[in-house]
Amino acid sequence: MVVDALGRVAEIGQQVAFGEANKGAHPLRIGTIVKVSDKTVTVEYERAPARWERRDLGMIKDTARRSSGAFVQVSV
Repeated sequence: MVVDALGRVAEIGQQVAFGEANKGAHPLRIGTIVKVSDKTVTVEYERAPARWERRDLGMIKDTARRSSGAFVQVSV
């Protein structure tokens, strides 16, 4: 059972806030849980392209895996 930082059980479709791994002090990202496994959740979120010349293409959908306690549910 995977829980968020406050101990609430994670479910598919919930909005969550999470930090980018190994990126230092960055704002939290907001995404939606699309998969829950025994130890982790997969979160789908939108981000800007990494290269400046691609910024005109708009946002990119990406996924991140976070372990139990490494995210928190939000209500948007």
